[in-house]
Amino acid sequence: MKRLIATVIIATFALAIPAGAASKAVKDAEKQCKMEYKEGKKQAGTLKTHKERVDAKRDAKKKYDECLENAKHKS
Repeated sequence: MKRLIATVIIATFALAIPAGAASKAVKDAEKQCKMEYKEGKKQAGTLKTHKERVDAKRDAKKKYDECLENAKHKS
């Protein structure tokens, strides 16, 4: 009985560890996307006209959304 319980516990941990590593990879990818988005917004703020700033921010948001989508599909 003790062997069975020990086997179940070990199997549970063996299956949980790769899942945890995958979620860490997704979190790291999301963090990278967020950093790129913030950098894009910061660069957009340096443009001269309002239209250029708005377009640059919109493009940064599109890239951010695509980056998040790719990060979720990779996991």
